[in-house]
Amino acid sequence: MNSPDYKDIVKRITDLKFDDREIAIMRLYNENYTRLQEARLIENGFPIFKGFHYSVNTQLEFNFSDFELRDIPELLHLLRPFLLHRERASFDNTKNIFGKRANKDNLLCSELKKLQKLYMEGYYRKYGQISIINLGNDIDRDPNKYLGMRLGFPASNNEYEKIPLFDEKTIQKWLNGMEYHQDTDKRLFVKKIEKVLGKDIAKRFFVSQLFGKILAISILKGWIYYVISE
Repeated sequence: MNSPDYKDIVKRITDLKFDDREIAIMRLYNENYTRLQEARLIENGFPIFKGFHYSVNTQLEFNFSDFELRDIPELLHLLRPFLLHRERASFDNTKNIFGKRANKDNLLCSELKKLQKLYMEGYYRKYGQISIINLGNDIDRDPNKYLGMRLGFPASNNEYEKIPLFDEKTIQKWLNGMEYHQDTDKRLFVKKIEKVLGKDIAKRFFVSQLFGKILAISILKGWIYYVISE
């Protein structure tokens, strides 16, 4: 199936009618987006997950684009107005304005569903999944054996719970356990992941998973441009 003509999408967006409150929310979203672009992790090229390989001693090693871990707090601070639902111009609240106005337009509704999927599932999920197979008490013995790769086919039939890294629930536990809040259970969950991957690698995974959210935030900003520039 061919992708819809973006000019057609733009025309349909500009044909929508919004009230003053909705326009104000979009303008706030646009202001927050301008601030987000000043984050060092975005100015320097957003961190990406490049893949993995086995080292000479058969241990799994992950590759990420180079970035400074000390820049993470700034990024999360500037992302906060988009990620927290209670924020007036969050991604969800702003996207829902378009959803309400475009509820009879099949094309725009389809594009909004794609946008929501990108925001929730992230950029890398479509290529596969990396899971931690075991988070039990025996994790200290050999952390490497608790990593399971699933790249287009099921992981090994392990009797233990599989914790996917490229997953919305996992990223939310990181944000609410370690960053925006310090929920005890979620914090312990993240610390077990850090035990398997190492603290630095775990952080790099979490940050790279935000790439899909930032892409979705940017696409929605593009829609807003055609509304508030009228």
